[in-house]
Amino acid sequence: MRAFIAIELPSELKEKIDNVISELEDADFCDAKWVSEEKLHLTCKFLGEINKEQAETVKSVLADISKHQNSFNLPLGGIGQFNERILWVGGNSKDCIKLAGEIDTELSKLGFAKEEREFSIHLTLARIRYIKDKIKFQQILKKYASKDFGSFKVDKIKLMESILSAEGPIYRELASFDLI
Repeated sequence: MRAFIAIELPSELKEKIDNVISELEDADFCDAKWVSEEKLHLTCKFLGEINKEQAETVKSVLADISKHQNSFNLPLGGIGQFNERILWVGGNSKDCIKLAGEIDTELSKLGFAKEEREFSIHLTLARIRYIKDKIKFQQILKKYASKDFGSFKVDKIKLMESILSAEGPIYRELASFDLI
């Protein structure tokens, strides 16, 4: 199974972000695969293909981490890009970076690849195939660079399965762990 560790967003925040996605789609500056509202999430760590035994081990690690990790507030804001391919909303939280770092460290002890760079808090909005209008693209990035989406309390982490289909990925929760 293809798996990742995620933080879910509350529905009102998903709706607010989805409204901006609709505005961006209507601007028609690129050909992109836009993320649907129900699939918006923050990935703490992508695991790739794992088997059932590995999934159980990951669950055990996440259960241990959740027992000493405090819940925290995560503000989301600004729209940016990676390599003109990924359009994202950013986040700002030392606690979130610490959580993702701990997950990465603990799972690397079990043979999962260690991230080469520090965790970057981002919520993917779109995977861009190509940009139709570079000037409009830069104007949009400038317009939304400081957009405040609000904040939410992160009080759980989830192990998720990603099932690939012709219509896009289907996400299924495998386990949820409450933070203290």
